[in-house]
Amino acid sequence: MSVLIWIAAAYVVGTKLLDCWTTQRFVQTAAAESNALASRLMRRFGFKRTVWGIFAFASLWTVTLAACADAAGAAAAAWGYTLLAAFVGTVQAAVAATNATGRFNAVTRAVYRLHTLRARR
Repeated sequence: MSVLIWIAAAYVVGTKLLDCWTTQRFVQTAAAESNALASRLMRRFGFKRTVWGIFAFASLWTVTLAACADAAGAAAAAWGYTLLAAFVGTVQAAVAATNATGRFNAVTRAVYRLHTLRARR
């Protein structure tokens, strides 16, 4: 089960890297960011610093949770972490694809709707 946890962690970190790289390369401004919190952080701390700060935080969080799931030694913890990581990684991969192509997919359409609904409140 330990291998499964660490493969899932690598998937999340890898897709986050792609998400951040495509954000920096293709989005390029805080105004184009649909995530209101990220946009505010970008305006305050700078675009690149925020993008890579989020990458560092998310990677650290991912590895910490993977270590906890691994240390628990329970099959339920391993499967729970793996399923959550698969979901998060898939969403991140979809966001990276949208950043790179400029075209929404089913996942990013749903994420965009969530972000714009929160922004209207």
